[in-house]
Amino acid sequence: MNIIHFVRRTQEKEVSIKNKNVQKLRKKRYFIDAAKELIDVDGVEALTVKKIAKRAGYATGTLYNYFDNLNVLLFNCILDYFEELYNKLSNIQVVDGDYQNYLLTLMAIYTDYFTQKPEIYYLIYLKNLGPIEAVNDGKTFRPKISSLLKNALIDYYKSNDVSLTNKELEIIGSLITNSLHGNLLFYINRKSDLTIEQLEEKIKGEVVYIIRRGEKE
Repeated sequence: MNIIHFVRRTQEKEVSIKNKNVQKLRKKRYFIDAAKELIDVDGVEALTVKKIAKRAGYATGTLYNYFDNLNVLLFNCILDYFEELYNKLSNIQVVDGDYQNYLLTLMAIYTDYFTQKPEIYYLIYLKNLGPIEAVNDGKTFRPKISSLLKNALIDYYKSNDVSLTNKELEIIGSLITNSLHGNLLFYINRKSDLTIEQLEEKIKGEVVYIIRRGEKE
């Protein structure tokens, strides 16, 4: 075999592998989209592999060629939802150096996203899919929005000439997260009589209190 034929066969093999990968990703996308459509219509608990496969237009067995089980597929839906939310949040810009308003805007968008889609909140934060590593190819997972919140806090305190340690930032971030999810959980479970507007104002007030308590004299 001469060098020209060798190069040509190598290129053809690479193209074939690339096409197979593209096809695999496309098929996975069909199943993920089908699952998300069913979540919108019927909710998370009504999902079955059979329903998802039928919605995607494939046999049930085909789904298992791409996902080990339903929980792995649901985790891929979660990744999709987090990416959608991250894109919404990352589009927000700081206006006139007002980092407090920027942080509160992030909180408002986050709150609105889940109050409008309570089934997604249930799937992400309440549905037991087992250990993350078991549904994520043995890897841990930390959503990008966590870094977004941390950076927003750092920028806020820098704009106010306040220097905090990483530990202090983690504590403040945790307090904000607890406030946010505590209020969301009560609202979504209908244990709160607040309107969405009142809920957002309550969260806003608590976040402002927390970040200002973090400021040092």
